[in-house]
Amino acid sequence: MKVGTTEKIKFKRTKRAFGLPLWQTVGLLESVWLSAYQNSPAGNIGKMSNEDIAAAIEWEGNPDDLIAQLVKDGWLDEDEEFRLIVHDWSEHVSNYLKGAFAKHRRLFADQVAKQRAKHPAKQSKEQPARHVPSTMPPILSNPRQSNSSQEPPIAPQGARETKANNGYCQSFLDWWEHYPKKVGKDAAYRAWRKAGFKVKAQMVCSSQEAAAHLLSRVIAYEAARQGEDPQFTPHPATWLNQGRWADDPATWKAQRAETPPPETPDEKAARLGKLWEEQDRATGRL
Repeated sequence: MKVGTTEKIKFKRTKRAFGLPLWQTVGLLESVWLSAYQNSPAGNIGKMSNEDIAAAIEWEGNPDDLIAQLVKDGWLDEDEEFRLIVHDWSEHVSNYLKGAFAKHRRLFADQVAKQRAKHPAKQSKEQPARHVPSTMPPILSNPRQSNSSQEPPIAPQGARETKANNGYCQSFLDWWEHYPKKVGKDAAYRAWRKAGFKVKAQMVCSSQEAAAHLLSRVIAYEAARQGEDPQFTPHPATWLNQGRWADDPATWKAQRAETPPPETPDEKAARLGKLWEEQDRATGRL
């Protein structure tokens, strides 16, 4: 964050609207920008649903209220093509990202929007990585419900998120089916989405590959916990939030100390006799 940003009126408006102290407001905005950098480097953050943006920054409040306030205060801009754009993104990204886009002769989303505003009848050939419908859905809508071909960030089969699934995407339900302890499903879903973003960033992979990776790890975990005491199986949200999918599978099984066989009467007599003999030597009786 640039020096002086915390003194701007729009920063103070955001801080007051969310009821956050200064350091948390800084963290909130930095988290939004980091999410954009990782998931929409062109600045076209609107390719993510409001819920996905909230999940990426671990916002626990209402996702629509979050986005509406960020738009109202000028941190995000509404756009007819991209739905949402990070305000003046091209002016604030790293020199590395600027160089990468310049090398491939591509524009950031805010640059495309500015060109469009200057030349409404002219469409730039240099466009950021996207193709979303030219008609913009309402800002509080979920892009998954539109005709967009955009891929949901962590639900590769997002189109199957029907009421029959109670709002859970099929990829999560596949994961849930294999987790050995079925408790806290809503919390697990939120944690699974966050874990998906982490896997995407760490492995530099697609949403489908991230979901497949989490699925393969939970299947391995399920096999490792066969026959183990369920009391020591963490809740699914805990397993995900702690990044346990990345643990060595050898740690997933309980480590049991070997119990020695019971003493026979002769062994006990010999042990006690040796103990008494040592005591007698220590007291000078022998």
